[in-house]
Amino acid sequence: MKLEFLMRKLADLLSFKIVDSDDTLILKSGNMKIKLERDVLRIETPHGDVEISESEILGFEFFKRTNHCTITLKNGIIRICPENNQFKFFVRIK
Repeated sequence: MKLEFLMRKLADLLSFKIVDSDDTLILKSGNMKIKLERDVLRIETPHGDVEISESEILGFEFFKRTNHCTITLKNGIIRICPENNQFKFFVRIK
């Protein structure tokens, strides 16, 4: 449930296109696809993929002024932000 809320907020903040199918919620932009299947969030880019289970996520924050999202994990953070008409994500592991 927490991940579905995160996905819908990301779609609003960063203007991702939402594709809602049976068990999967998908956000798409030009170079990034974020999938939610059951309790696993999967970020796919041309440079690689990251999978995160809902149990690994401690919280998330949205920043309208700087137009980015920070997801706090048990062992690090993920930041999703637009740059040069594409989206980038950064992963920092503790």
